[in-house]
Amino acid sequence: MPEHILGLSTEAVGIWLGALLTLAIYSFLYKDNPAYKLAEHLFVGISAGYSVGIAYQQVVIDLIVKPLFRPAAVSELRPDYLVLIPTVLGVLMFLRFSRRYGWLARWPICLVMGYGAGAGIPAAVQNMLEHTRYTMLPLVPYNTETQTYEWAAGVSGFIMVVAVVATLCYFYFSKEHKGALGTAGRAGIYFLMIAFGAGFGNTVMARISLLIGRMQFMFYDWWPLARAQPVILVAAVTWAACIGVAAFLYRDAKRHGKSPWLWALLGLVFTIPVLVLWLIVRGRKERDEP
Repeated sequence: MPEHILGLSTEAVGIWLGALLTLAIYSFLYKDNPAYKLAEHLFVGISAGYSVGIAYQQVVIDLIVKPLFRPAAVSELRPDYLVLIPTVLGVLMFLRFSRRYGWLARWPICLVMGYGAGAGIPAAVQNMLEHTRYTMLPLVPYNTETQTYEWAAGVSGFIMVVAVVATLCYFYFSKEHKGALGTAGRAGIYFLMIAFGAGFGNTVMARISLLIGRMQFMFYDWWPLARAQPVILVAAVTWAACIGVAAFLYRDAKRHGKSPWLWALLGLVFTIPVLVLWLIVRGRKERDEP
């Protein structure tokens, strides 16, 4: 891999690409545009291609090819032919795309669903029991090391028990919510809203941290590089303007019944003169229309 591309180090090229794609993604804050769509499609396509490559290496090569044809690579003395069973089942899944032999895909799908249910249900029950355990702790724990009662933990445990009971009362629909049950149910609503609000706030903070990370990249990685190489910055801005003008001419020419590709190509090459010419042509056409 070359260390320099067009006079720039590969690290600098990566920083420039990352900065331009970041700006393209954030351009959606203005409105949907071709730059955003290009960055979005690049992200989805590269992610899909990378995932396929990783799956091919980790599944086909590491779990099928090596045990069958290169057993020494997996510390085996002879080929492991039992690998053929999951391999055949995996191939049968692809028969789902065939109308004639699609029924064969039911066998591996049934095995996957059965295994998923058998492994998932005990895990879910264990998780539920783990959450239930927190409502069975002592309300005022006693610390044997310090010989004191942990009143703060006791208050927290008491709130936990009240929240669980109130929330269960809210979801108990076999009896009309009146009296004590209705009061507990209304309290359960407040506890639910607190939990949902905390979860939403945690999600927002995670997104804010991602935004901060991008801003740090733009200001501390890309901007010093751009200031040190103003020619590249001007070239990038110029190319972005050319692409923006070409996209505008394509959409506007298509809207007015003109050749969109011709105007877009002219706008990409000549930019400002073609943009002025198009605005004049469009203005005359709009004046001539009744």
